[in-house]
Amino acid sequence: MKYKEGTVMNEIIRAMEERRSIRSFKPDMPRKEEIDQIIEAGLYAPSGMGRQSAIVLAVMDKRQRDKLAQINASIMGRSGDPFYNAPVVLIVLADKKCFTGIYDGSLVMGNMLLAAHSLGLGGIWIHRAKEEFEMPEYKQLLKDLGVEGEWEGVGHCAIGYINGEAPEAAPYSTFNGREKTRSCDHSLPTLQVPYQIAPKSARDGTWSQSRETLIC
Repeated sequence: MKYKEGTVMNEIIRAMEERRSIRSFKPDMPRKEEIDQIIEAGLYAPSGMGRQSAIVLAVMDKRQRDKLAQINASIMGRSGDPFYNAPVVLIVLADKKCFTGIYDGSLVMGNMLLAAHSLGLGGIWIHRAKEEFEMPEYKQLLKDLGVEGEWEGVGHCAIGYINGEAPEAAPYSTFNGREKTRSCDHSLPTLQVPYQIAPKSARDGTWSQSRETLIC
């Protein structure tokens, strides 16, 4: 994004533009206050009809974290650490009964990655949470934690201190060294579609469920 000379960039927009996926972490555990802030920022993400259906499973125990890494790698058919040595893995889960659950969970992921960057930490989205939570072992884990219902894994937000220098943000106009084109015909008229105002019960929050963070 280009700014006129003398214009001050909004700090949130700056963080959005400068955040990068980190693929090398130090083993040091971030402070609990930092992890709590990241999770809270994630749970403040927008959600369909204000349902706030997504939950976060915070994996900070090294034994559990290493086991999760092994299973995640096996789903890919590979060895090694898919979390790049990050000591914290925040797993976002979507309620299968909520038709916007995956979208809601994706916004939670984005908020947490942005929050980690704003606190000077690194983060990266790692997939295969869906496959993990189709396994009986992880379904049972949720039951053991008191989580009822059917849940689908959205993603892992691997968090930690950056090992080395963070990569610089590439200009949005480039992708893998090639020009990335965006086709958008601004000459098309804006579509006017009818809409309905959500019932007051939705707007005043009575549809909202409690936001949850689970620690293991």
